[in-house]
Amino acid sequence: MARYFSRGQMLRLEPEVRSLVNALCDKLLRSTDGPLDVNTAYSCLTSDTITQYAFGDSTGFVAQPGWEPNYRAPLQTFLDTVYVWKFFPFLLNIIRIAPYIAKYISGDIGLLMREMFEVIPARIQKAIEARERGEAEANIWTDMLESPLLPPEEKTAYRLAGDGFALMFAGTETTASMLTLITYYLLAQPATRQRLEDEIKDMDPRNLSWVALEQKSPYLGAVILEGLRLGHGLSSRAPRVPRDEDLVYRKGGYEYVIPRGTPIGMTSVHVHLNEDIFPDAEKFMPERWLDENGQRRHDLEKYLMAYSRGSRMCQGINFAYCVLYVVTAAMTLRVMPRMSLYKTTEEDVKYDHDLALAQPKRGTTGVWVTIS
Repeated sequence: MARYFSRGQMLRLEPEVRSLVNALCDKLLRSTDGPLDVNTAYSCLTSDTITQYAFGDSTGFVAQPGWEPNYRAPLQTFLDTVYVWKFFPFLLNIIRIAPYIAKYISGDIGLLMREMFEVIPARIQKAIEARERGEAEANIWTDMLESPLLPPEEKTAYRLAGDGFALMFAGTETTASMLTLITYYLLAQPATRQRLEDEIKDMDPRNLSWVALEQKSPYLGAVILEGLRLGHGLSSRAPRVPRDEDLVYRKGGYEYVIPRGTPIGMTSVHVHLNEDIFPDAEKFMPERWLDENGQRRHDLEKYLMAYSRGSRMCQGINFAYCVLYVVTAAMTLRVMPRMSLYKTTEEDVKYDHDLALAQPKRGTTGVWVTIS
């Protein structure tokens, strides 16, 4: 899949992202009849974006009259069970019967199950049939179907639907959560938002360019990096096994050797909230990513673990950055001047516990806003 998420490919996707972002801003500016959960709005956008790209068929959540249905609540319900599957793996046998009962399940779980076992497999099957007729354009699924590295049992619609669901999940919830956290801090810290607005105010808010924003808006980049740092991304302990060497940990007068072959794991939270690397680590301070000349400090970026690092880095990182840049700039210029927080505090976005993705404390209801 990697080449379909390259930077060049994302630049070709950018007009579709821009169109959806403009539609989202227009819809938000019409939403003046009461408080709304901004995470839900962002979830609708990110669902539309990833499904349009991966399947050529958007979920259409932004275009619908309201904000329901969407995948935010179903995906959160899925996250709530992540440790059940981890510590009781025999329960995964339940998945074998899930396709047969999906149509009888209602509510959030029913919506998610129908997407997993009906909608996505149907989209994959459509790609398979188009390929067999010689009508398929090159895309993620045709490449996987033609790959000599995959055996036939890995190329069924049911099997590839698992990859489709992974794309939808990763492309929806993580980016929406990061946008929500960034929005909270820009609204809660007016000086931060004003500095950002002053930097990008001369840009056309309806025709924003990811490349131009990266090149001309170092403070916007700093805001996004700080959002990724405090959002943490995949916060669970990513497992690794050093196969060929012992790992030696040293700090001060302390030394410990981890023998090769030992499974180890570390969460991004340990790095992102490390006071030795990020002083006042709990604070949202975009300035930490800029040097004395206001330019980006690339030396700190090696400590950003929101998308992991190295050979296991998230391959959707360019997709995420494209969306984060365009959405944050458009919201800052078009919507945030008329947006205010509603019964929301820092506790509603601050890291409290891990459910694969970073979670705020239980009982929080999200980031709510009003639009005048």
